[in-house]
Amino acid sequence: MPPLSDYQEFLHQTISNKRQQGYTFKEIADWFNENGYSTSRGHKFRSAHVHSIMRKRRLREERIKVSYELDIKKCWVI
Repeated sequence: MPPLSDYQEFLHQTISNKRQQGYTFKEIADWFNENGYSTSRGHKFRSAHVHSIMRKRRLREERIKVSYELDIKKCWVI
């Protein structure tokens, strides 16, 4: 998997910290907008963006943890 950019890491870490402090996704989006931050694509934050960042990071970490076992059966080269 490609590494996350420094900005994406910053956004995730900031969101995680704010969530631990009890902020809602809407409050975090408002905080980002008030402090001049934008999404990775340059848009204003909405609560859905904040939620998506957290969800996608969780799914990414789950995919990284999975180990696959390679099982090669009979194969032919033509």
